[in-house]
Amino acid sequence: MLKTVIVAVVTIAPLAIAQTPSDTRTIDMLLTEVRQLRLAIERSTLLNAKVQLAIQRLALQDQRVARLSAQLEAVRKDIGAQTNQINHAKDQIQNVEQQISSESDTRRRKSLDEELQQLKLIAVRAVDSQLLARESELATALQYERSVAQEITDKITAIERLLDPTPVLK
Repeated sequence: MLKTVIVAVVTIAPLAIAQTPSDTRTIDMLLTEVRQLRLAIERSTLLNAKVQLAIQRLALQDQRVARLSAQLEAVRKDIGAQTNQINHAKDQIQNVEQQISSESDTRRRKSLDEELQQLKLIAVRAVDSQLLARESELATALQYERSVAQEITDKITAIERLLDPTPVLK
């Protein structure tokens, strides 16, 4: 389109030499309009490139957020499973202690004592500290990546505002 405008200007320019002052003013106005049009096209092209880059960055950022969210969910599920196992062992301790106190068979009582010892080992165990540290690390990383995604979204919104300015009241 810019080439067409330039060809038109080059074709009209020789005719302008032989024109009157009002025709010269009209040609000057047309040249000014062509320059403004060229600047508008350049600006539009630049904004389009910026929008495309921002959209691609946002897509990549969304993938990072999704990956971290999935990892965090898996770690939290593991923490929940360990917590449930510990709580279940604590609940079972009371049941086994009651069974031991009412059991008269020594072999059965010995078996229940062994089971009680195993349950106590599980009950005093804490959730894996490495798993808790990983949860904290993933939560922090996810929060950061979400903030980056929001910044990109804000940039896209700003570019949209540039493309669609609100009308100025006169």
